[in-house]
Amino acid sequence: MSGSGPEDWRLRRVTGDSGAKPFCTVNMGEILAADDVGIVNVKRSDVLGGFTSSTITNDIQGLYKSYDKTNSCSTVIKGLEQMRFYFGTEGLIGTRVAYQSKNGNDSIRYGFTRTTYADPVYTICTERRLDGIERTVFGSDAGRVFVMESGTCFSGGVIASEIVLAYNHVSAPWERKRWEAIALETSSKASTVALTLDQTVNDGDKKYNSKDFTVSSSDFGPNEYNVTSTKLRLKGSGYNVQFSISRSSSTEGPISMTGYTLRYTPRGLVTI
Repeated sequence: MSGSGPEDWRLRRVTGDSGAKPFCTVNMGEILAADDVGIVNVKRSDVLGGFTSSTITNDIQGLYKSYDKTNSCSTVIKGLEQMRFYFGTEGLIGTRVAYQSKNGNDSIRYGFTRTTYADPVYTICTERRLDGIERTVFGSDAGRVFVMESGTCFSGGVIASEIVLAYNHVSAPWERKRWEAIALETSSKASTVALTLDQTVNDGDKKYNSKDFTVSSSDFGPNEYNVTSTKLRLKGSGYNVQFSISRSSSTEGPISMTGYTLRYTPRGLVTI
């Protein structure tokens, strides 16, 4: 978009050969675009000659294709190494993760999670303030402008959130384990946050009662996050286990899950 104001703003084509469809594009050290076939790496499309071969959302195509991309926008959160794509009230967050491949080479993966907002995200912008803190604002309908990740409620209503982790077979999927305990690592500026842990084993065959617990953080500086480890005892045995952590509050501050440590006892081999 070019121009000096609303009176002469115009949409102009930047390039005609990048292959990007008119949804949204981000720069994560490489150009990634939201296309009708998924989130694609534009450089790989140019080299490989097709968008399908450059799609980095192959494992979530069912979810991606369910989004209505008529109104879409995107932004990059540099401090978190995240790209965020929004399709109305639905959002898709991709986090850049460095890892070492089997042949020992350094490589990059993107881990995706979804988010849902009460208000549609129609346009979004992220800027770094003079004090180094990134702030993201987005425009919604009825002339509303919101500051993302600021405040603890939607106009007084609670904010519910949940993270569902993949099934973890730990050492080997053919080995049965007795699950003993989990140490959850969390990062938050809030003094106390109430959370709920759910545990499922054997690909969903058995689900245990929810565990309610609180996480308390020490006071650090205004821009620092304190990492806290909270230990919980587990039940049951199986060849894999899945955890989900949820919360619902209109008063508590934000919290991030940074990892977990799992304790278990081997219980022999099973037939899958």
